[in-house]
Amino acid sequence: MGQGQDVHARRLMSQYLNNGGWVLLQNCHLSLDYVVEVMDQVTDTENVHDEFRLWVTTEIHPKFPITFLQVTGLLIGICLLMLEELLGIYVTLIINKLN
Repeated sequence: MGQGQDVHARRLMSQYLNNGGWVLLQNCHLSLDYVVEVMDQVTDTENVHDEFRLWVTTEIHPKFPITFLQVTGLLIGICLLMLEELLGIYVTLIINKLN
């Protein structure tokens, strides 16, 4: 996100919310206002397509709205990604120790 990408994201979000499909919003920490807009869009849409999926990447940011994760049901996915990252760090540490 950032540098005007929210224009394209709005169009794709509308399309995929109605027709199904996967959306990836990257670097959401760069556009916190748009994150709130996405949360409203997802909750206000009457009929979200069964095959709609939303993936989000973000860096830790003190103003990132935790309600976004709760409302959109992303909390489980984020926990799994954090676990995957921790496992990657663990493997790196073992490899470095063996070398």
